[in-house]
Amino acid sequence: MEFETILVLCTGNICRSPMAEGLLKQYFPDKKVLSAGLQGLVDYPADEHAVGLMQEMEIDISAHRAQKVNTELLRQADLIFVMTKGQLKLVEKQWPFARGKTFLLGHWQHQEIPDPYQQPKGAFIYARDMIISGIKAWHEKLVG
Repeated sequence: MEFETILVLCTGNICRSPMAEGLLKQYFPDKKVLSAGLQGLVDYPADEHAVGLMQEMEIDISAHRAQKVNTELLRQADLIFVMTKGQLKLVEKQWPFARGKTFLLGHWQHQEIPDPYQQPKGAFIYARDMIISGIKAWHEKLVG
């Protein structure tokens, strides 16, 4: 599968997708990686737990500002990752053209990645670890 642009989506674009964006940039350094939220909290920074966990891995997402997904972002993406089956259904229903290039980030593990929003740090660690596991599996399938 040839792809240049990866778009990763979550609900607000302040917890899961900014972490996934930072991690995807490490795993796919030659690709364009973007993130957005289905109900994006426009211009909000990434959650402090997300920023802290990424800093521990020497990934800086402190400049991240949330954006809401739109048709243009979805059109320019060759590969779209979502966190839950509900998000997958929503994207495919609202933007039928995105079908076939939108997948669960935890697809290979048959897992959804729960939203840690407004939860303790442990929920963010759990989400981050699931994101890493999902990205590693996709990296293996796409790059080998």
